[in-house]
Amino acid sequence: PTAMVVSGDTDAIDALRHTWREAGYRTTPLRVSHAFHSHHIDPMLHEFQQVLEGVAFQPPRLPVISNLTGRPLTEEQACSPRYWAETTRSQHPSRLSSHPSCGVTGPKPTPS
Repeated sequence: PTAMVVSGDTDAIDALRHTWREAGYRTTPLRVSHAFHSHHIDPMLHEFQQVLEGVAFQPPRLPVISNLTGRPLTEEQACSPRYWAETTRSQHPSRLSSHPSCGVTGPKPTPS
């Protein structure tokens, strides 16, 4: 991969950025409101899932790779409030790297 995003405690991220810069890598902090996909999201998960319970989900019309499993999203997952709440906390370690023929479609090179 040519880009990577990490999430967690500010001190740990700062130390990692320092190490990477020393090794010659460029680092750029993302301008986001929270450390998504980390323990910082835990306090809101239950309430977020409750909000999602009120959403009428539909199965996708196009293939989607799950960021939790790294496999094609099932209809059951696509329509599950619990699944979508879990995506804010966890992700599959390889993400799309296990699917080199897949890409991200969005307004920027990353979906952020």
